[in-house]
Amino acid sequence: MSKPKQNILMVGGRDHTFFRIGEMGLRYSALQTRAHLTDHLLDHAETVVVTEYEDIDSSVALAEALHRKTPFDAVFSFAEYGFLTAAHIAEALDLPSNCQVATVQLTRNKLRMREALRACGIADVPFARIGTAEEIATFAARHGDCVIKPAEGGGSEGVYFVDATTDISTALSHALQVGREELMAEAFIPGAEYSVETMSVEGEHRILTITEKSTSGAPYFIESGHVQPAALSDEDAACIGERVRILLDAVGYRTGPAHTEVKVSDGEVYVIETQTRNGGDQIWELTLETTGADVFKETFAAILGLDYSAPPAAAQAMAIRYIFAQDRVLDAITGLDLAARAEGVTRVHSSAEPGTRYDTVLSAASRVAYVLARGDSREQAMANTEAAVAQIELR
Repeated sequence: MSKPKQNILMVGGRDHTFFRIGEMGLRYSALQTRAHLTDHLLDHAETVVVTEYEDIDSSVALAEALHRKTPFDAVFSFAEYGFLTAAHIAEALDLPSNCQVATVQLTRNKLRMREALRACGIADVPFARIGTAEEIATFAARHGDCVIKPAEGGGSEGVYFVDATTDISTALSHALQVGREELMAEAFIPGAEYSVETMSVEGEHRILTITEKSTSGAPYFIESGHVQPAALSDEDAACIGERVRILLDAVGYRTGPAHTEVKVSDGEVYVIETQTRNGGDQIWELTLETTGADVFKETFAAILGLDYSAPPAAAQAMAIRYIFAQDRVLDAITGLDLAARAEGVTRVHSSAEPGTRYDTVLSAASRVAYVLARGDSREQAMANTEAAVAQIELR
């Protein structure tokens, strides 16, 4: 008699994760928002509960009911706003998970993360809780150029750069419009920005790769592209890796992927923030291609005690480039097929909706398409994305 498949609960998620659950031979149910329901999920999950899973109490009650009917072996989430709910469910059901309440609370709230780093002796970036224009002015007078942002949030929402020329009331209004309760100020660190993709198993943190990123610049710093591998010396890469390991220890991270943003300025490594999830913006896919590491499958295997071996890397280098729309009604986007046939391109994707009005680029919501491409070097991968983007026209 064959051993029954292990059964897991997913909180949120996208199809690329659900595909992998099937490939690992697992059964699953899901708590999912209506906006992210897909045919694949409905066809393959044993049970799908449509709910706003950020409501922790309601989601725990739903999970308890599902668990009584068909017991789960573990609880998972890779969704930014699903981690805390998954952690509370795992705690209530006494099940293993890649999400732990204390760790998620520390990483979701950048003020708490900075306080945890300070407790470990790392106070590399001056910061403060702020709530008024006067508090921003006081912080800027003491520390110079700074960044105002919600303590919790993602997608560069609410981020605003403040220098001597900035209207501080404008910066405050921009940060407040996201609707998050806590705001913070951080001293601005000049220099190149990177993200560090890691995989942790029982508190042992493995550096998978370092991604070099580009942004729209001040004042909003919307991420516009990524490339792997980053152009770093071995010494700088080692320093980045060591700082990230200290951070992950400080927040008590145990098992799963993490995505940590850092800056390197005058040879020093500065932590910007971390998330206990895979890198967004398809960074997880760049990492899969350049290292062979499938962080979703590795996480399932580590938590559930399954055998899994990563395949070899498929590409020497990968890059992604985003296309923005602003100050226009987008009637059409053309050239996508031409871009998809360009050298090295592995995917062209567009989320554009004709007739949509796009105003100032304030967050990742202004990105209407991307090109993903590989190359024999980082320079070639970037050149391939740029050549493909040149084929695309917004009308």
